[in-house]
Amino acid sequence: MFSLLIGSKNSLHISNNQLKREEYKEQLKENASIGKLSDINFSEVPRSRFSSRYVLNKMDGSLSAFCNLMTDKNFYEVEVPQWQLINQFMQIKGYNCQMAKGSYGGRDFEIWFTPEIPIQDGPFVFKNLPGLVLNVNDTKNHYVFELLSIVYNDVNVEFETFVEGSNATKRTEFMKMKKRFNENIVSVIEQAGFVMEESQKSTYIKNREQSRRLNINPLELE
Repeated sequence: MFSLLIGSKNSLHISNNQLKREEYKEQLKENASIGKLSDINFSEVPRSRFSSRYVLNKMDGSLSAFCNLMTDKNFYEVEVPQWQLINQFMQIKGYNCQMAKGSYGGRDFEIWFTPEIPIQDGPFVFKNLPGLVLNVNDTKNHYVFELLSIVYNDVNVEFETFVEGSNATKRTEFMKMKKRFNENIVSVIEQAGFVMEESQKSTYIKNREQSRRLNINPLELE
């Protein structure tokens, strides 16, 4: 489950589970609950494979991805692909939609947008089309985004877009940092100030390796 929050100046796309995890981390900071890793309980906090938040600046059309590696906060600019409009049409949730095609991260996508809602926005990187994006799928149907509902607010709702303390980087550099992070997860955790017992280390590494093997088909292949 994701949310796309659209304001007058910005929009934010984020996993609902990741939003809950970020709220839990903020509570830990407020309570100064850093110390033994066993003292921190994420078991009741839902987990998400999609930890990044995507922020669209509607003033200049720029798109930024904010990504955390433990306590290290980063963001990089995302180049929104050029989309090709296709003369195919269908109805989704009662809206007349048109197809567009394009590629990103090593995948080819089919996108359905509706000109009936003249907002050039959508989930993930599916932006800058002549209407709100309702559904998306890659051509192998490994990843599918489907609209569940649209909620309108009569008043402007404020939401956080820029993550305070984030460092600007490039996407290629962040991917390298993420690789190093995954390869040295225990030392990264200890450098962040957490204390891991020896018995925890081997179990934690084993669980991380299993998680990585399960995620052999990421959304961004490149």
